[in-house]
Amino acid sequence: MSVSGKGARSKGHNFEREVANLLTESTGVLFKRGLGQARAGGSEVADVYAPVLKDIHIECKRQIRCNIKEAIRQGKTDIKNSLQERTLVVITKDDREEMLVTMPYRDWIVLFDLYLATRIVRGEAEFTDETLQEQNIPLPGDAS
Repeated sequence: MSVSGKGARSKGHNFEREVANLLTESTGVLFKRGLGQARAGGSEVADVYAPVLKDIHIECKRQIRCNIKEAIRQGKTDIKNSLQERTLVVITKDDREEMLVTMPYRDWIVLFDLYLATRIVRGEAEFTDETLQEQNIPLPGDAS
């Protein structure tokens, strides 16, 4: 059974609250639903945001079958209209499916680099100077 009109908006708002709560519980950082959406015409305001993290734009979609590319386009338009540089994160959930997180590659690779650096610092990664050189990965401090 499809949801339309007020029911679809309610479903979307509930999902945004769920995402905000999950992010808050997982990180300890307070996340909120972007209430300014309806009041501000919907542009520029993230669906979910953390007041202390102004450089992240979280777009949420909860539908029978989410159009992830459309959600990315909407998020990029919102970011462009805000006139601020932000990292776009799209969180979607199709009915009876798990939640997915999608983001542009250029933003993801920054996060992945931080993840790798954290693993190396903690001694959890199996990288040695030799394995990094074999993979043609520059060593910290290399000028090349």
